[in-house]
Amino acid sequence: MFPWYSSAMLALESNHVIGLRLTKLALGGSGAGDEANLMVAEKIAATFEVFQTLLEGWKHLHRDRPLSRTCHGKCHSPCRIGLPCR
Repeated sequence: MFPWYSSAMLALESNHVIGLRLTKLALGGSGAGDEANLMVAEKIAATFEVFQTLLEGWKHLHRDRPLSRTCHGKCHSPCRIGLPCR
């Protein structure tokens, strides 16, 4: 199958779910409040997941960089190639 097919289906299905949730919120009732609470909780959990992924990526990105040879011990922290000395 086409390599972009799964991405396109995810986009279409996500759009459908968003439409269903917004309809539920617009109709109101007891389910709307529960749905709003669930949506906020999901967004907060997703935010923490994104920050964790970013921090892990930052750690792995800089772990593999070799030490710079241009510092010659002039600063007190290890220097890495491509990053400014502190």
